[in-house]
Amino acid sequence: MPQGIRAWAIWGAAQVLLTLALKLVIKLVDNAVIGWGDDRLAELLGVTSPSATTVFNWTIPFALAALALWLVHYFIARPLKEELAKISEGNHFSAISAADRLQAWMRRVEPYHVIFLGLAIALGGVVWQTQRGQPKRSDQPMSHDSPATTHTSPAQLPLSSSPRKTITGYDLQIRQKALDEIYDCIHSKIDPAYDTQNKLNITWDKETRDSGPKSLARKLAASRDQINTAFAELDAILKKYGSLKDVQDLTDWTFTPIIAQTGVFADLLNRLPDAPADMTGFIESHEAFKNWRQAVSLFAQWARSKKEVISKQRDDYNSFEIIPGSREQDPSASEIVKIKQALEEKTNELEKAKTASPAIPPRDSARSSILREGGYLKDEKEDLGQKLRTISTSIHTMGDEILKKSEIALNHSYWERADTDIAPEIQRMDDIRNLTVEMHKALYDGLIDKEREFRVELNGVLFPKEPFTEFQIGANEFHNGLTAWMKMRDAADNSGRNDLLRLVQGSRMTFGVSRDRFAAWLSQRLEIIEQARRELK
Repeated sequence: MPQGIRAWAIWGAAQVLLTLALKLVIKLVDNAVIGWGDDRLAELLGVTSPSATTVFNWTIPFALAALALWLVHYFIARPLKEELAKISEGNHFSAISAADRLQAWMRRVEPYHVIFLGLAIALGGVVWQTQRGQPKRSDQPMSHDSPATTHTSPAQLPLSSSPRKTITGYDLQIRQKALDEIYDCIHSKIDPAYDTQNKLNITWDKETRDSGPKSLARKLAASRDQINTAFAELDAILKKYGSLKDVQDLTDWTFTPIIAQTGVFADLLNRLPDAPADMTGFIESHEAFKNWRQAVSLFAQWARSKKEVISKQRDDYNSFEIIPGSREQDPSASEIVKIKQALEEKTNELEKAKTASPAIPPRDSARSSILREGGYLKDEKEDLGQKLRTISTSIHTMGDEILKKSEIALNHSYWERADTDIAPEIQRMDDIRNLTVEMHKALYDGLIDKEREFRVELNGVLFPKEPFTEFQIGANEFHNGLTAWMKMRDAADNSGRNDLLRLVQGSRMTFGVSRDRFAAWLSQRLEIIEQARRELK
């Protein structure tokens, strides 16, 4: 036995906690057993998640059983009450004789007879309710493709039990386009992300021995970012085709375990010592590693199953019967034609301008100087030198910014992708156009137009200006092409979309050619300025 108040207190608290724990366990087991029994009984009787109609139908047999028991009770109890009333009135002889007859009848009717009667009625109601829920058999098989409640007149009866599904040509193209983009995203984004994970799955032990666990953790984090990016692109495609419910509901397009388990495993590795060592035994025994490897395996199965679902759905769409639809009535069609015509006209105009303006020959360092032969006074040299520095500064600031933005627009922009937001690309082209306007104002409007004393020298620097003008035209055309692409890429059908894409690509190529000529032109201006500065000294 415990000794002392503290020991008794601890012993008493332990007894209370043990009692509560036992009662809690018993209560949980009791509730679980009762709940399980209720669920099995409800499943057996077919009343899981019952509706009002189901409850009403099951009430009928039990109500009939209760009514039968009440009727038996009524016909037994009513004569007794009548005879007891006679006894209370003083008619003892007739009451006794009647009681004898009732007692003789009641001796033949045992209580279990009444119980069996009620159970028989209830059992009959259960059988009736079960049979009532079975589908009626018919000599003719019922088509699974059309509801049984559909009523069709004899003239409209199909020739086969499963009528062929129909779809308009435009709807079919939109759905095929959505499936193609989803498949391409899985093939080009998600599959490479899996390959990275699988490579880490194969070489993880060598990586930890050679470079340490934190190196593997960094590679896992980079791989997780790659997976997140791939699923973000897939989600953007699904949002783009959010109105196509049959595509949205085709399957579950997400797979979160690979992202979560990669993060958990990377966190484990980051907690290990940052030194190359053989920790394979510890890592292999950890739950985070096992869950990650399982997620990698399931990731491959997920990607493969999605491709199979897409292929099957594409075949299903191809089996549809094409009917005349709203493709010809698409309101965007006429607008696409107008944009195509406008882009073609602008492209032709630019080609004519390029043909008419001769190419700038490479700058010959031995060419004659832009400076006059008579020489300059000291103040004139300083004034002309300042104007040359103004031109050089404009080229180095605005010109370099224009070329940098142009390089991004031409070679680091993915505007043609389905999930790319075109607005930033259009804004970048707006910035380029605005910079060319500012540069034109600084060099021509603010310098050449106001120049009187050194007009010949500055004309020798800034003319010919055709490459500058062509670049402004090319930037404007590419800007217009991107704007048209943003407005019409989702509304156009495959044919119109491809035509529009080719036109925008053409405007991009034109912009690229004009950019190269503009860059060469800027370089030549700087050479001319540098030569003039040397001659002024």
